[in-house]
Amino acid sequence: GRGFGASLLGATAVLALASFELLHLGMWTGLAGTSALLAASGFLTGSLFAFASLHRVADRAAVVSPLYAADLAGGCLGSVVGSLFLLPVLGLPGSALLVAFLALPALLLV
Repeated sequence: GRGFGASLLGATAVLALASFELLHLGMWTGLAGTSALLAASGFLTGSLFAFASLHRVADRAAVVSPLYAADLAGGCLGSVVGSLFLLPVLGLPGSALLVAFLALPALLLV
């Protein structure tokens, strides 16, 4: 239940902090390291999406469409903000640190 969602968000924050630290130190910037970070990030994102669509939902069929639409809209907005502002201004390590700090307040929503 709630503890599972909190652990997913906590793991997301830890992964973002680890990514920040590895990138800040100049480690894991090769193809294998980047692939591992992306795979872990994709796994956690998919897990959070599944958790949000199933946790405390009576009619799951009614929730899936709006949640998927919100996921697509958020992905679109995130790619625009990330590519036009976050990466040029904060860089990849700074953007990873921002994600870590955004994941922690989300714990209040779980």
